Amino acid sequence: MGMMAPMWTPGSKTWALVLGQGLSLLLGCGARQAQPTTSGGGDDVVVEQALVVEGRKGAVALPPLPQALEHSSEDFRRGHGLAQELLAAAGPGQPPTDDRAAYEAWTQGEFTGWLEGRAVQTRTAVDALGAVQKGPPSEHVVAAALVGLIYERLAAQLLAVPPPAAIAAEAKLERHYRKGLDDAATEWRTPAERAFFHCAKGAALQTDAAYGLWLELCHDHLARLREQTKAAESLAAALEAEANAELLAAAGPPPAGPEVCFRPNVHLLGAGAGDDAAEVTTAGAEAGTESAASASGSTAKAPKSSPCAEQTPPPPPPAPRDAREALYGLRDASNGVRVSIAVPEDPNTDLRGLGAAESQGRLTDCFAKHVKENQAVTVAVHARLSVAADGRITAAEIRAEPSEQNHPPERPLRRCLETALKKTALACNDQGQATQATALICLRRD
Repeated sequence: MGMMAPMWTPGSKTWALVLGQGLSLLLGCGARQAQPTTSGGGDDVVVEQALVVEGRKGAVALPPLPQALEHSSEDFRRGHGLAQELLAAAGPGQPPTDDRAAYEAWTQGEFTGWLEGRAVQTRTAVDALGAVQKGPPSEHVVAAALVGLIYERLAAQLLAVPPPAAIAAEAKLERHYRKGLDDAATEWRTPAERAFFHCAKGAALQTDAAYGLWLELCHDHLARLREQTKAAESLAAALEAEANAELLAAAGPPPAGPEVCFRPNVHLLGAGAGDDAAEVTTAGAEAGTESAASASGSTAKAPKSSPCAEQTPPPPPPAPRDAREALYGLRDASNGVRVSIAVPEDPNTDLRGLGAAESQGRLTDCFAKHVKENQAVTVAVHARLSVAADGRITAAEIRAEPSEQNHPPERPLRRCLETALKKTALACNDQGQATQATALICLRRD
C-alpha cells in the first residue's frame, strides 16, 4: 500500500501537537487563546452537520459514489470504511468547567487520551485513502473529499471544547481562549482545505454527472473553511492590535530618533536600512514574549556528530523588565543607555547572541563613554558582520543610518562599537560555513 501523498497531509508539527501537548497549552488563561468559528455549548453544539458532542450524532450526507463500492479497489474500500467510522465518532466528553483544577486534570487525562487516539485513527484513515490518490477519479476524488471531512471534523470537535467558567465569564479572556483553540484547529483545517480543493478540481474535470454532487460538496466545505480562516485572522489581528495598544499606553511614547529606531514590534527595516526592506526581529525587546522558543533554541546543544557539538550556545537575551523595554529595547541601569537591536531573519546565522546581556552591555558602555551626558541624541548604525563557522565575529563594519534625526558616530565611538561587536559570541554554524550578517543598532540615553 502507498502512503499518503504530501498534498493531503498536515505539517509534522500537527502530530507533535496532538501527541505531545493536548489541550494544556491552550489553558494559558488568556495569553494566547483561540477563535470561535462555532458556538461552544454542550449538547447543542453541531458543527458542519458532523460534530459529535456527548453522544449526539449528526452525519454528513454524502453523495452516491461514482462507482459501486464492491467494484472499487481494496485500498479504497478500506479507506472508505475507516472514514465512515471517523465521521461518526464522538468528540471528547464535556469538561468540568466550574473547577479550574478539575478542568486541567481533564485536559491532561481524558481529553489528551481522546486526542491521542483520534490522531492515530486519523493518520491510519488518511494514509489508507492516500493510497488511491493516483487511482481512477471515482476513487481519488471521493478519497480527497473524505480526507477533507475527517480533518474538518477533528478541527470542529476541538473548537467545540468549552473554556473554564472563569474564562467564559470574561469576554476578553474568552476571546483569547478561542484564538488559541483556533490556532490549534488550524493544523487540521489547513489540510482539510487542500483536500477539498483537490476534490473540487478533480470532480470539475469529469463529465459524468455523478461527480457534480461531489464537486458541490467539496466547493461548499472549502468555502466555509475559508470563511472560518478569515474570521480567525480577523480575531487574531484584533487581539494583537488591542495588546499593542495596551503595551504602547503602558510604555509611553518612543525615544526620539530615526524612524527605524525604537519602533513597537519591529518587523520591517525602514528605507534607510538598504534598498530592500528586510524581515527583522528585535533582539531583547521581543525576547520576553518568545522566551520558551528562545530558551529551547539557544540552550540545546547540537548532536554529537555536528561540528558544533562541543560548543555551548550563547545565552538568550534577558527578558524585558517593563513595557518600555518590551517595546523599545533594554535599558542599561548602570549608564542609562537604551539599546535596540534588530536583525534580519536569516536561516544561516543565529544572531541572538547580540541580544545577550553582556553583548548589549558592551554596546551601551561605548555610547556612555563617547557621548556626553548632556547630549540628547540617538546613534543609529547598521553593522555588517563577518561570522566564522564557530560563531566568532571576525570583522564588523559600522555605517550610520542616513537620517536627519540620527547622530552619526564619530570615529572613536564607531571603533568602540566595532570592537564590542567582535567580542560577541554567536551560535556555531552547524553547516561549518562562514557567513555574512547585518544588524541595526540604536542607542540613546532614555
